[in-house]
Order: sequence, then C-alpha cells, then structure tokens
Amino acid sequence: IKWPTIQYLMEHIFGEQIEYGYDYMQLLYLRPTQILPILCLVSQERQTGKTSFLDLLREIYASNAIIVGNSEITSEFNALVSGKLLVMVDETALEDNTKVTERLKMLSTAKKMPVQRKGMDHFEIENFTKYILCSNNETRFIYTEEDETRFWVRKVAPIPKEISKPNVMEAFHEEIPGFLSFLLSRTMHVKEAQSRMWFDHKDIETEAERRLKEKQQRNPVKAIRSAIKQLFIDFPKTEYLIS
Repeated sequence: IKWPTIQYLMEHIFGEQIEYGYDYMQLLYLRPTQILPILCLVSQERQTGKTSFLDLLREIYASNAIIVGNSEITSEFNALVSGKLLVMVDETALEDNTKVTERLKMLSTAKKMPVQRKGMDHFEIENFTKYILCSNNETRFIYTEEDETRFWVRKVAPIPKEISKPNVMEAFHEEIPGFLSFLLSRTMHVKEAQSRMWFDHKDIETEAERRLKEKQQRNPVKAIRSAIKQLFIDFPKTEYLIS
C-alpha cells in the first residue's frame, strides 16, 4: 500500500531532518517506552500542516493520543492526559507559565507520573508520555534556557494551496497501514540511543530553536552579546580575549 499523502506531510514537517522524523515515528510505534524529545512545531503562518500532523498521530494511536489546549495542560488535575502515549497541545502559550514548562520538562523524562483527580487521592503510574507542542508564536510559546536539550523545535512552512487536500483524513485512513508497514521494515537512521532521549541534541538542533533561546535571553546577556558583536564589526579580528 502506498502512502503519498503521509509521505508528503512527513517531508514537509521534518524537512532536512526527515530521517530523524522517521526515526521519531518508528520509536513511537515500536518502542513506545523510549524517552523522546518534546517536539515543537511552530509557524506564524497558517495552513502549514501542523494540525494535520496531530490528526495523523491521533488517527494512528486512537485513544492513546489526545489533543488538548493550554487549560488542560496547566490544570493541576491531569487525569485526562495521564497514561497517554501522546499528549499534543495545539496553540501552545506557556512562556509566562514557567511552573508548567518545568513540569512538562520533568514529565518528558520521568519514569513515574503523579495522577491527580478532583476529590480523589493522588497516585502514581508508569510514565511513557511524549509531548508535542504546536504554536503560531515562534519565539514566545514556551520558556526555555540556553543549555536546554529537551526540545526539538521545527519551523513549518505553509503547504502550497495547489497540493493541499480537502479530504486529508480519508487519505490518512487509507494510507496508515502502508505507512506502519514501512516503519516496521525500515532501518533506523540513528541505530543506537545517543542520549536518554535517543537523539544527540546537536543532530536535531535547528535555527528555530536557536531563535527561541536568543529571544528569551535576559537583558544583561543580550547587552553583552550585542557589545561583543559590535566589537568585531568595528575592529575586525578573528579573536578577542576579554576579561
């Protein structure tokens, strides 16, 4: 069974990192307990395929995947999302909520997840949840620090109108068996884990992630970087030693 719609969407979402994208999907399907990076799909533009990608994953994993909003991910009661393989947040806006950001980062690598239900005692379950965040705000959807390695941030371009499909869900439904067969037989690009999140972060780092971190630098850091950059512009040299 051929799967041209899914193949196009995968190549559109992951671009030059497509082999890592297929590895990500293969690990989700064949090694669901493997820790994976928090995948972030961002773009200021509309009609990029981000939501279609979430719909594809929900079509594959059914009740083991859920698409939620910011209110569900920020709530202290998490029974709705606990125990899922995939928790996907559409229109993420968590930059000002560092507490939730830290919780997401913690849960992306934790072996246990505390489950909190209203009016009931708390308890823990095995944690294997992967998180995917989508946002139209490329640099202010979540707070991250310069040395953070748990995010995989990809900027997604718009899908040309002439190749967009109005009946994309029907195409997904027909093509998923072929796609899963491909994942079963494919040889992994990254054959062995390079980190606890499988990938070496330098291999999946993107310009979109660098921009995200740069925009969130504190004012003194920005001032120092600007001054050093100006120094090289005004007095071109290959190296400066500054105390």
